[in-house]
Amino acid sequence: MPISSKSNSMVAPGCRTTCCCVLMTGLVGLLLAPNLLAFWQWGKAIYQLGLRQLIFHFRRVRKLRSCSICTRVILPTELYNLCGCCDFLCCQHCALKGEASHEHVLHDEVEPLVVRTSPLAAANTAAQALAISFHLYASRRCVGWRAGESYIWHSYEEIGNMSANFADSLQRLLRKVSVTKGIPVIGLLSAVSIPWFIVDFACSLAAIPLVTMHRATDDAALAQILDKTGLRLLIASKHLLPVIQRASSRASASQLQLVILIEDSSEPYCLQQSSRPLVEEETDSRPPSWQQNGFLETLQEGNDALRVPSWRDPKRLAKLLPSSGSTGAPKLAVVTEEALFKDSYGRTPESSVDIVTYAYEAIRQSHDVLMQGGRIGVFSGSLDRMLEDVRALRPTVFAAAPTFWTGLYNDFENDVAEEGGAGVVVASIFQPNQWTLEDGVDKATTHRTHALGVQRFITRVFGKLVVDGYGCTETGRIASNGAVAENVEIRLLDLPELGYLTSDSPPRGEILARTSYMAGYFSLERFTDQGTFRQMESDSEDWIVLNSVMYFRTGDVGELVAPGNVRVIDRCKHHFKLAQGIYVAPEPIERVLLQSPLISQIFIWGCGVMQATGAVAVPSMKLLQKLGLANMSLAAAVESANDEASALVLQSLADIGRRCSLRAWEIPQRIVLEPVAFSENAGLLTASGKLSRIALIRRYGKLLSDQRSDCTGLEITSALPQTPGLCAGLHRILKHISPKQNFDPRDSIISLGLDSMGVARLSAQVWQKFGHEVPARVLFTLETLADLERLILAGPRAARAIVGKCSAVVNFEEEAAARCEDLARCIKGQASAQGTPQSGHVVLLTGSTGFLGSFVAHALAHAGFKVLCLVRATCQEEATERLRSCLRFYQLSEEVPETISALPTTGVENPCLGLSEHVMPGIISTIVHCAATVSGVLPYSALCTSNVTGTKQAILLALQTGARLVHVSTLGFVDDGHPEVGRVSTAHLHQRSGYAQSKWMAEQLVWRATESFGLRAVVLRPGTVSGARSGASNTTDAVSLLLLGLVKLGSTCLDDRSPLPAGFNLVPVDYVADAVVVVARARRSLPPGPIHLCAQEAISTRTLCQWLSEDGHELKDLSPEEFCKRVQQVDETHPLYALRSSLGTSRSASADLPVLEARNERALKLRTPRAMTKDLLVKSIKFLRSAHDSQCQFRPQSITDEKGVANPK
Repeated sequence: MPISSKSNSMVAPGCRTTCCCVLMTGLVGLLLAPNLLAFWQWGKAIYQLGLRQLIFHFRRVRKLRSCSICTRVILPTELYNLCGCCDFLCCQHCALKGEASHEHVLHDEVEPLVVRTSPLAAANTAAQALAISFHLYASRRCVGWRAGESYIWHSYEEIGNMSANFADSLQRLLRKVSVTKGIPVIGLLSAVSIPWFIVDFACSLAAIPLVTMHRATDDAALAQILDKTGLRLLIASKHLLPVIQRASSRASASQLQLVILIEDSSEPYCLQQSSRPLVEEETDSRPPSWQQNGFLETLQEGNDALRVPSWRDPKRLAKLLPSSGSTGAPKLAVVTEEALFKDSYGRTPESSVDIVTYAYEAIRQSHDVLMQGGRIGVFSGSLDRMLEDVRALRPTVFAAAPTFWTGLYNDFENDVAEEGGAGVVVASIFQPNQWTLEDGVDKATTHRTHALGVQRFITRVFGKLVVDGYGCTETGRIASNGAVAENVEIRLLDLPELGYLTSDSPPRGEILARTSYMAGYFSLERFTDQGTFRQMESDSEDWIVLNSVMYFRTGDVGELVAPGNVRVIDRCKHHFKLAQGIYVAPEPIERVLLQSPLISQIFIWGCGVMQATGAVAVPSMKLLQKLGLANMSLAAAVESANDEASALVLQSLADIGRRCSLRAWEIPQRIVLEPVAFSENAGLLTASGKLSRIALIRRYGKLLSDQRSDCTGLEITSALPQTPGLCAGLHRILKHISPKQNFDPRDSIISLGLDSMGVARLSAQVWQKFGHEVPARVLFTLETLADLERLILAGPRAARAIVGKCSAVVNFEEEAAARCEDLARCIKGQASAQGTPQSGHVVLLTGSTGFLGSFVAHALAHAGFKVLCLVRATCQEEATERLRSCLRFYQLSEEVPETISALPTTGVENPCLGLSEHVMPGIISTIVHCAATVSGVLPYSALCTSNVTGTKQAILLALQTGARLVHVSTLGFVDDGHPEVGRVSTAHLHQRSGYAQSKWMAEQLVWRATESFGLRAVVLRPGTVSGARSGASNTTDAVSLLLLGLVKLGSTCLDDRSPLPAGFNLVPVDYVADAVVVVARARRSLPPGPIHLCAQEAISTRTLCQWLSEDGHELKDLSPEEFCKRVQQVDETHPLYALRSSLGTSRSASADLPVLEARNERALKLRTPRAMTKDLLVKSIKFLRSAHDSQCQFRPQSITDEKGVANPK
């Protein structure tokens, strides 16, 4: 409808150039233009807009338009005529000359000027962004309506002024309305029109909470909204006065004081001619309890001097959106200021876009369109005239609900049946010289996944331009063409009753959605006096809390096609149970059965007393033709031949059901023919055109179930399960790879007890099941199994947010200072109990069941020491058996020597290294601390407890007993060429493994205790500990797995870009064990600082491969690409399986061999060879192959006491 206001039109601002610049650029235009008129148009455009603006426009415009007569390019802001049925275009000059003779109607158009949208980036609120849009695109067309054959448009400036006027009037009216609590909420109940958008924009500008209701909202739903919100002011279409009056009477406590009426009668096309009529009903003769005012009068009472604040509370209530009400009373979803701003203006484009959208229903994305400088064409009021609207408007975006597309497809199918083939009908759709939706629409948007036939039809008509949108009122957009939106996190919930599990392939379950902006449903209790909305609560069955995270239950069943890509396959919210205990989904069945040409609408239902489904169907005219009753009305025909008609419809439904592979109980066995179509006025359709199932069940449930009782108890049976633990898919994976059998979402990843091979298997199986790559380094940054579950099911952006939240960067300097202070407090707390220095031959050894620890225990015992070995166990017998198994496995001893005693411990991270009081030894001369959790994949945070806290407990016990501490560290954090000093810079520490970082931190505690508290300590830093002279080797060490893996693979890669390390600094385990013995025996002082235990020269990977080849192992030299490909193909039993992530890509350049300084080692005067030889390598490979082939049955499973180097240099 045309609307007039007090605002004056504003000339679009443009740059004014100098006369010289105009002439120069005009000459350029003359070269490009075919005549003097074109030269004049170019010069005029340059003068009005500026040369820079014009250049920017032509660089950004997506499509140049030219006159079909004179071929001149249409310049920005220029008026031209465009045909609504074909691509004919005529400039204004040719039209005035009378050369624009054309067979079709021509519509006036204006070429929009592309402008920079950078001013929008400065907006902090939705109102501020809206005001900037009105100014930025002032002269552009904004909202239009169709009067006659063409659309008439209001500019952005006009809409902005009218919105400001109306906002000012609303603020004045609301001051007169008494409100008991908070800021008043107003309602909007109207058909889509120019006033609808003005009200919407005005409320955004003035920060007035708005309830936007569909025009088909009935009196029952409106009454509930009046009670829930306490509405004082309602803006409504005049023809809906009867609905408002009845709703006010039905409401338990209506507080409505003022109704502003929109005059529908001034519409160019009467809304009552719509195919979904808005029937005038008799108004109650009693006078209304509220005051009435006209929309135009209210608009004219305001002024446009509205002040828009630069900041608003993000939690402030902006809008309330009623749900569809398909399962009962509509609920009011809350949209906060933050959600409105981020969703509409959070993605500012670099330049404006010529978006033209068609609003046949009130659109939620109107703010999005205005942000990009687009325009909105309003529906003329009838679906019968929609094609005329589209031809006059030529929209670039056409969005429609599922009911629209399904109805269009059904009409198409019926036409195919009549014409005798799809080719004839499709050819008629695309007739020559006829404009169709495909010609102008850049994007066709649907709103839910359709049946396969509907999808194919839409794709064939629109080509590659179809966007299948998926979302809901409570969360907004969820996915587009299956791809989860950036600000959305989803997960799948197992539905065991329906047979949908995340352990399926692909994973399936109910889709749960979560966004950072969703605020739940409205209630006055959560609405504060400041207009803000308190934190969302899960007080409705539509919301569920899983592991402290709240999700919305969409009621849709989806399958995870790929990471961040979900496909809707079913519906679980409307399921019902039959007598056999089988759950049935009605919506997919309804979509299939609507293919029958004999029906136009259908409703499927069942209950616990029915063996198969029943149906309520609205017959089509083709049923009458088949009955030979084409001259009769539908109601009369159904009444006179009900049995015959029912039989024909049931047979048609059965044929279609069998053809589409429906199960026997899904095909209706009972039917009720309803001659009156389901409609909104009858309460059988929701505002969005969906079936109102509650109302349908109450009306037809007794007829379908053949029960004589009423249908009060025949409600929708929900198949939704109670709040579960982990999803079935992840639970099955964990049971397969972890020694644990029970898992809680709050469990840490560390609690799974996985070694490197187990971690690799977990990553691989997550990839195979969910298609989500979770590298080991990422896996252990997650705090709990719940985080892992969210990560593998969420969309890409949500996954990045989860990883970012858990992957905190450690400041090692600050961390070291804090831990040293904690150590100092503990030492001062036990100062009175500190012991005097001890001498003797009693050694307390930690980590004795690890690879290095076993050899150290054996070497100390043979050197005459009494060795007390700490073993994680519950009793003395278990500890002794574990120690015996380790010594036997590494070929050291069949039995535990008499000089070795096994002491059970609960863990070295506990006080007194986990020793109980009754087994605490007396005099201890030396504590050798070898215990550490060794892993190349665990992060620093996961290793602190065992590696850093364990060292702290060893220091405290050494000071308490007066023993000397031999701390076994690592060279993993030492830079090449670094001298043997205690302080190592943290400059490159973030590039090291979590194991190396934890060992660096543990060393800081040792040096602090040595310098400040007199701890007698020696720090040994071994290189990569390799096999013994006997050949016994560490079967879980990365280097051992790599070398054995190359032998098993029969391949290597010696290229400069090889993913293999350049080499290793290998030292035999015998050499390191003998060094510990010498240090424990030493009576004289040793050199200050740490002692590096490493070979004089590192051994290159090329040399190791050459030795293996000389021993008869065939190693084929592959290219980096081929080698990486072969490594990625190995199975779980292969030694390289645990190393696939580090061998997946080639290097950009060759790496140098590590060079380390080892001078303090000379003071030990060791005679044991410290270099790896070919003979040692051959023996080691033989041992590793034998152990691997026997599945390492006797190897200890605990990784807590294991000693090795995870990231060898």
